[in-house]
Amino acid sequence: MEEARRERRERRAAAIAEARAAEEAKAENARIREEKAKKRARKLRRKLVYTGVILVVLVTIVFSLGNIVSLLHERQQLRNEQEMLIETRDKLIRELENVNNPEYIEQQARSQLRLVMPGEVLYILPPDTALEEE
Repeated sequence: MEEARRERRERRAAAIAEARAAEEAKAENARIREEKAKKRARKLRRKLVYTGVILVVLVTIVFSLGNIVSLLHERQQLRNEQEMLIETRDKLIRELENVNNPEYIEQQARSQLRLVMPGEVLYILPPDTALEEE
C-alpha cells in the first residue's frame, strides 16, 4: 500500500510538473507571439514613415516639374515677343532713316494726307459695288 501511495504521489508530481511545463511553454509561446506582433507593428510604422517621406518628396518633385514646365513655356512666349519687338524696332529704324528723304515725305503726304502737287487733280471714285458684294 505504501508503494501504491508513493506511485500515486510520483504520478501526481509528474502530472503537476507536466502541467507546469505546459503552462510555461504556453507562456513562452505567448511571449514570443507578443514580440513578433511588436516587431510587425514596428516594421509597419517604419514602412508608413518611409512611405510618407517618399510621398512628400514625390509631391515636391511634381510641383517643381510643373513650375519648370510653366517657366519654359513663359520663356518661349517671351522669346517670341522679343523677336516681334526686334522686327518692329528694325522697321521703325528704317522708317526713321527715311524721314528726311523728300521722296518719303511726298509719299506719306499723298497716302495719308491726300495732298497733290500743284497742277495735279485728285479724283476720288465711289467704291466699286462689285467689290462690296464679294
